[in-house]
Amino acid sequence: MISTTPDILMNALAIRGAGVSIVPIDHQTKRPLNRLLPRDDNRKPVWKPFQTTIAEEATVRGWFNDGAQSFAVVGGAVSGGLLVLDF
Repeated sequence: MISTTPDILMNALAIRGAGVSIVPIDHQTKRPLNRLLPRDDNRKPVWKPFQTTIAEEATVRGWFNDGAQSFAVVGGAVSGGLLVLDF
């Protein structure tokens, strides 16, 4: 397990608690952290479920316990209409 600062986990939980969907990402590439994502019927990692459902607190804690060091927010209806500008 990679050590992560409690601040990152606490921020992830606070954002989730505010009604914003998040996904674990690779802190270097900003791509979804596939090894922690659910799998579809073909065993392919997907983050699509988080476009309609906010991850449970236990799931978020699990991501960080399993080595996630960063997260991204999911914009749109699932997050109260949040618009994300990434530049």
